[in-house]
Amino acid sequence: MSSVLCGADFCILILSIQVMRQQPSNCTGTIATLPQQLQDLGCSLEHQEIAVETDRMFRSYSRKPNPDAGKQLRDDILEGVTACWRLHVEYSTRQTETADYYMDRGVAPVFLAWPRSIMNCDQEEFNSRVFNALIDNVGPHCVKFLGRAFGSLYCYLDLLLFDVYSVVEFVEKYFSKIPGGDSVRIQSFYYDAAPCPVSRAYLKEHNMMVAGIPVLYDGSVRKAPQKPKEKKKNAAKAKRKHSQKHR
Repeated sequence: MSSVLCGADFCILILSIQVMRQQPSNCTGTIATLPQQLQDLGCSLEHQEIAVETDRMFRSYSRKPNPDAGKQLRDDILEGVTACWRLHVEYSTRQTETADYYMDRGVAPVFLAWPRSIMNCDQEEFNSRVFNALIDNVGPHCVKFLGRAFGSLYCYLDLLLFDVYSVVEFVEKYFSKIPGGDSVRIQSFYYDAAPCPVSRAYLKEHNMMVAGIPVLYDGSVRKAPQKPKEKKKNAAKAKRKHSQKHR
């Protein structure tokens, strides 16, 4: 189970909650004092840098026209902005470290792509309309803005999804009102993942594994399976803890 606290300049993902048997004598406080209060109660706070950078940290980029544009989504990009430069670069170079990092923590880094031909207004305005509609109808607890890009063939909206189904369901409904809206696609930030139609029914039909996004039935993102070395290391750690506990 995960929960998300969002504000204007931050997004905190609560990955797990430890239930305490001890009842604290003083439960008052603020968000700012919460970490210290939890530590005083004996909670272990493991810091994981999963916050999305704020607007002040967005980075713009541009590319020369690609003569082979059209063979793969995003290879037609001419300009864009991103709050996660590493994710953008790693996709282009077929690396997955940052995408794996998010997936391991139950968050799906994805992008939406739609043909330029279906837009009925300026590309930046259209892009903003889509995201603003998402926030207004789905909420910041389900989706976070990562960036946007404009190509010679497609426009792109880069997102972090905490609830895949809610976002897909709304995007499907939103684009159904636009001529040619059935051509919008979703794909995770894995170069070899196949883009797919934005359809909740399609997600369910394909065993919850679509566009490189492992999805649970409640719409949350399934954590990626541990790599062999990681699994072996964690098993050894658990064994040591067990032996120490029973000494």
